[in-house]
Amino acid sequence: MNTIKKILALSAISSVVFSATAFAAPEKESTANKKPGVSAPAASKNGALNAERDGETVKLTWTLPEGEWRAVHITRNTNANPRNRSGVKSVRIEVSNYTDTIPDANAQYWYWLKLTAKDGSITNLGPAQAK
Repeated sequence: MNTIKKILALSAISSVVFSATAFAAPEKESTANKKPGVSAPAASKNGALNAERDGETVKLTWTLPEGEWRAVHITRNTNANPRNRSGVKSVRIEVSNYTDTIPDANAQYWYWLKLTAKDGSITNLGPAQAK
């Protein structure tokens, strides 16, 4: 019985720690030097984009950089070049994941988030290769 109490206590503690870690606020960074259209790396302290492939689907998860965003557009390409990328889906700002069904199971894909700020400036987060 004592062992069960210990397991339950450890389980409760790990849940609290996980929740605090998962919802921690991002570090602040000045946006004074940000320019419209500048691409951010796939993972940085200002946001992150991850792409995990499972057969013909790609699970995208992300954290938006600090800022006041009004639109999030998911785009993809068959190479890491952002030129000629295709629009996949527009999602609400509150959304932080999306599962994409890819058109060609034999091709490689890279993803970006095209973020539109409330002032109209554009920031690209990515690329993230689907692996």
